[in-house]
Amino acid sequence: MTVAVHEGLVEHAAIDKAFHALLAAVEGSGDVAATFQAVVDLVRHHLGSEELDIASFADVDAEEAKGLLLEHEGIRQTLDALAAQLEAGHLPPKAVHDLKLRFAIHEAREETGLYRWASAR
Repeated sequence: MTVAVHEGLVEHAAIDKAFHALLAAVEGSGDVAATFQAVVDLVRHHLGSEELDIASFADVDAEEAKGLLLEHEGIRQTLDALAAQLEAGHLPPKAVHDLKLRFAIHEAREETGLYRWASAR
């Protein structure tokens, strides 16, 4: 396992933990704004880091790389939409859960494609 893959998996675990904290906060047991910002910061950093590897991965599997980048953009757009909802005064637990699920599906896709490729390099 390469350092980049290990770091990516560690970041996935940290993001999952942050999502759990955010779900607890929106359900009434925490600072929603601060917890949401922690999720945003972790996810945006993680996506940016991965995109450096995706650029190289595109030489091997351009279609999969394009799909990952499209998912990244969709995740960023969802974060922006949730930020607007929070600013308006309400961040629905279902919206957070849906993004958490979307990110988990994305993680699984990365682990079977991008991360497997990176480990083999």
